[in-house]
Amino acid sequence: MTERKKIGLIIVNPESIYQQRVMNGVFSRCDMYGYDVAVFCPLVNAKHYYRNYLLGELNIFNLADFDKLDGVILTPLTYDTEGNKEQTDRLVQRIKESGKPAVTLDLPMGGFEMICTDDRSAMADITEHIVGVHGCRDIVILAGMKDYYVTDERLEGIKDTYAAHNILFDESKVFYGDFWYTGGEALGDKIISGEIPRPEAVISMSDHMAMGLANRLMENGIRVPEDIIITGFDCVPESAINTPSITSYVPAAAQAAQKAVARLHELIENVGPDPNEKWEFEKGLFIGSSCGCPENV
Repeated sequence: MTERKKIGLIIVNPESIYQQRVMNGVFSRCDMYGYDVAVFCPLVNAKHYYRNYLLGELNIFNLADFDKLDGVILTPLTYDTEGNKEQTDRLVQRIKESGKPAVTLDLPMGGFEMICTDDRSAMADITEHIVGVHGCRDIVILAGMKDYYVTDERLEGIKDTYAAHNILFDESKVFYGDFWYTGGEALGDKIISGEIPRPEAVISMSDHMAMGLANRLMENGIRVPEDIIITGFDCVPESAINTPSITSYVPAAAQAAQKAVARLHELIENVGPDPNEKWEFEKGLFIGSSCGCPENV
């Protein structure tokens, strides 16, 4: 019997929704190819406050025997490659020394080939809802970190929709945050104080920032969506039960993970792309109460 091929998936904090979508995509495509998957996974967030505990968790990177794997999928979006540079550099070095093919998801790392979730068209769709359905023009963009690949891609999607509606993109309307509640709270404080004039809508690049913003505004008498419309991104479970629930978007992370496995399959088996390949899994806009439309979350 031919030995089954083995793919290594290196991911951090498996309970988070992005990681779950990636795992679903990897598992489904490996099942189709008859591949096994070995998941190497620290169980805590890569920015865990207790550094020594985190370093112990990250040591699992050193336990992967890449000589026994046929390919590797890296998810640097989950690693905090700046804060954990020594550990992630060592990981890249060990993979390169093994000579095994590797691909990364959503962020560049180690010069490996990168497969990206299509965040650009997703943000264009969200922006179309705000501009086309709600008719908003005075919009603040609550972005992620400045000069960060994911932030830049999502900004391009917003610009695409602006261009389609002949709306001038104004960099001064971009507020850079951190993808977490704190980024939204910081913008909320500036709107509440009047430092930033109250806009018609805020397009947030993450649900956590959207919730931080919405909750801070509501605590201070600014209604969502009656006074300010807010949208998020990622469709994390918390956003559906927040008050208000957040209009958001399920990104195509599972499809990107499937494509990563397909690319490894091509490299391992020395075959070309399948022209009939289909990428499945749910994606698209989900309406919460934060924009004023009837909910479907």
